[in-house]
Amino acid sequence: MARRRDVDADDIGLVEGELDTNDLEAAGCVVCALGARRPRLPTAPQVQLPALGAHVHSVTALVADAHTLLRENQELRAQYELVSAHNAGLAAHASVLHDRNLAILHRAREGYRAGMVRLEQALLSRERVERDYADLEGRVADFRARADRTEAAETLLRVERDSSAEEYRDLQAQLQAAQDQAADYAAQLARAAATPPPSSAPLARLFAAQGECDDARAERDDLRVALAAARAALSPVQARADAAEAERDRVRQLVDTAEPQRDDALAERDRVTRLLVVAEQACDGALDMRDQARRISTALRRERDAAVTDRNQARQAVAALEKQRDAAVAERDRARQAVAPLEQQRDAAVAERDRARQAVVPLEQQRDAAVAERDQARLALTAQRQRRVLVAEELRVTRLSLSQSRAESEAAQNLNVPLQDDLRRANALLVAHAEELRRGATRIHELEESVATATTLRVAAESEMTRAQAGELGAASRAAEYRAGWMSVRRSSQRH
Repeated sequence: MARRRDVDADDIGLVEGELDTNDLEAAGCVVCALGARRPRLPTAPQVQLPALGAHVHSVTALVADAHTLLRENQELRAQYELVSAHNAGLAAHASVLHDRNLAILHRAREGYRAGMVRLEQALLSRERVERDYADLEGRVADFRARADRTEAAETLLRVERDSSAEEYRDLQAQLQAAQDQAADYAAQLARAAATPPPSSAPLARLFAAQGECDDARAERDDLRVALAAARAALSPVQARADAAEAERDRVRQLVDTAEPQRDDALAERDRVTRLLVVAEQACDGALDMRDQARRISTALRRERDAAVTDRNQARQAVAALEKQRDAAVAERDRARQAVAPLEQQRDAAVAERDRARQAVVPLEQQRDAAVAERDQARLALTAQRQRRVLVAEELRVTRLSLSQSRAESEAAQNLNVPLQDDLRRANALLVAHAEELRRGATRIHELEESVATATTLRVAAESEMTRAQAGELGAASRAAEYRAGWMSVRRSSQRH
């Protein structure tokens, strides 16, 4: 059997005490159940071997003893071969089981690491949700503060409207008194005109009264021109106010159409977990404050409608007063001093009304901003619910992965329990094989040292041979030179 190379012990960092020899046993394994076979020694035979050089009494008995010893030797050799083969199979089987257990442990560790990573991601997601929840609480607190400021501004506006209504009623009473006085003056003037003048003095007074009447008529025309100019200047302001009221009514209709969606959101809010209870309570408080602000706005609208009705009635009364003023032109000079402060008070009331309308505009803007903030808060709640669902799904998957990892770890431990004896026997065999390998390695090392020494000697001999060959070549060259010189000397001697 070949040892598996896909899983190695070096790939897994084992902690001390985490993997023991008791964990490497396979339940129900036939090879492990057989165990290691030990050689069974036969009973010692009753063989009497003669000493070296002693006299042999019976050759037949000696031959029989020799045959007996030969059979025992053959039996021991067969048992030794069987035990060696069986122990080699056990060693290979132990190696395979060890690799299998390492693979199981590796998968369990990978599953545990993946589960821890998912758990860490879930915790990070939970922290992000908590931070978003804190931001949402801050937004709800800001919305509540804005609602409080809006309520305070509406209260101030209601107080100012009440004071303006009281001043308007006082002006109406004063105007009614002036109208009554003008009617009395007109009756007196009619009676004076119907009575014939007894002398020229009443005629002079009549002419003087006629001149005053002409002056009063001219003053009345001037007042009519000024009133027409004031009405012309008031008309664009009134148009803008009506447009603002129409826009506010449209926004209120949009808010009324959004009420079913709010009810659905509230029904969905009842199904969330305890993590968002505080935020939902804050939102409920904000909705209650919004309803309260809406009721206050409705009451203000009713008061505005009542004020508009009073204004129309006042306009009708002013028209009647103008008709009566045309009849009471002669007495208007004396009534002018009483009417002038009334006009000033009316102008002050109109200015106060304009200021109140200007104060209503930022309140409407604040209300629109509060509605937009509420919509953003609802969107944030929806996103937070979706993230919470994703986090719950990740936690569920992480729990399943951890359960599978735990089951695999338990299965690995259960598989590792029955391998203790096998590992011990395999360890003993491995120790014996390691000893043999160590002795073989020592012998190989000695042989390598001998080979290295022989190689060194051979290299030295080759270098010596090379130097000897170089010396021989030098000697041969010198001998050739000597021979050439000697031959030249001999030829020269022969010539002489």
